[in-house]
This record gives sequence, structure tokens and C-alpha cells, in this order.
Amino acid sequence: MRKALPLLLLAGAGLYVFSQVQSFGKTMTVRLGGIAFDAAKTRATAFFKAIFNVKLIVNNASGLQGVIKGGKLALIFNNKIVGGVDRIAETTVNAGSNTIVPLEVSINTLNLVGNITDIIRMVGSGMPIKFKVVGTLVTNYGNLEINEEQSVSL
Repeated sequence: MRKALPLLLLAGAGLYVFSQVQSFGKTMTVRLGGIAFDAAKTRATAFFKAIFNVKLIVNNASGLQGVIKGGKLALIFNNKIVGGVDRIAETTVNAGSNTIVPLEVSINTLNLVGNITDIIRMVGSGMPIKFKVVGTLVTNYGNLEINEEQSVSL
């Protein structure tokens, strides 16, 4: 019996880790925390690029620490991809926590040429500009998808 106890404890620990890994994809989520126009960085590019700070909030309700290994995001305006992020730095997501993943998205102003009249109208009337963030974060346990829209005031 004494020889079986360590094996039972090891099997129990293995079962716990396996169950946490299986539930990880269901308990880890990503949502859009905010999009903000960065006027100073945009001016620094001589307005050749519009810089936006995008904040993602990753919630890890599981009992395991996760790691964001990378991913890609697209910033969409008027149903057209105008910018994005091709690389996301490796980020640790602690068990039972929310982790903020800050990203900088640069939009080549030439990508906005077809939408300039809409943007001028929106800014002139005080209307917010709506952007959609679509993409995937790759974690060590699977992928997290995001598809959310948010308004930005310039």
C-alpha cells in the first residue's frame, strides 16, 4: 500500500494538470481594452503614419500560467484593413489574472486616402471613428480569437 501511495499522488497530479490544460482554451479569453490615437507619435512621423495604441486584455481564469507566443491583428475601418500588427511579443499570463497586452498599430496614411472625406466629416461633426480589431493570439495552449469594434475620438 505504501508503494502505491506515491503513484496515486503522481497520477492525481497528472490528472489535475491534464484537466487544466483541457479547460485552458475555454477559460482564457481576450477582449479589446481600448484604442487611442497617439497624436505625438503621429506628428513625429510627419503625418505619414497615424499611430494608434491598442490595449488587449487577456483573462486567464484557469489554474495554469499561460504564455502568449505571438499572433496577428488587423485594424479595420469602413470594412477595409488599414493597419495591423504582425508580431506580438511573448507575454506571460498568470493563472487567475487579467493581463494587459499593449500594442502599437501604425496606419500608413495612404491606406486612408479613400476614406478621407468620411474621416473629415466624422471629425468635423464630433462623431467618433469606429475601428474593428480582428485577429488571433497564439498561446502555448491554443489560439484566442478577437473580433471587436470600438470608437475612437481624434
